[in-house]
Amino acid sequence: MKAFKLWLLAIFLVTVVNIVNRTLFKRSIKHLSKKERNEKMAGYDRREAMALDAFAGRDYATFWNAYLKTENGYKFGVLDEMISSAAGKNEADGTLSDKGTGKLSRFFFGKRLVNILNKLDADHCKNAIDLTKGTWVNTRKNEGLLKYL
Repeated sequence: MKAFKLWLLAIFLVTVVNIVNRTLFKRSIKHLSKKERNEKMAGYDRREAMALDAFAGRDYATFWNAYLKTENGYKFGVLDEMISSAAGKNEADGTLSDKGTGKLSRFFFGKRLVNILNKLDADHCKNAIDLTKGTWVNTRKNEGLLKYL
């Protein structure tokens, strides 16, 4: 129970510190032009997203493997591999999970997450594939995926 309370405190602190730090960073660049501020904030947000992505990809691999891929799909959880890279490998292999029968899997599954990401950023997961992480072998190269690799 003690470890769980520490975990809850850590989640709370990281959330609060992230929000406050972003606000402080934004204030520290207020002297810049609007264009420069927007570029700096975009860079800040991208770095934060990537750091959280790498952490979540590693530490919550059990969750991603249970909900985002089929049984034979490429496994999430490779050190420093982004969730989007692993999802892109499963997308390329056709092993993203489809709507399941469990309570959460009716709403949260691999194909849905990739579709959401692709709406925000075209071909996001395919473009995020990192061949330097993991031992994935693209077995479907003849299906027009070479342009992403």
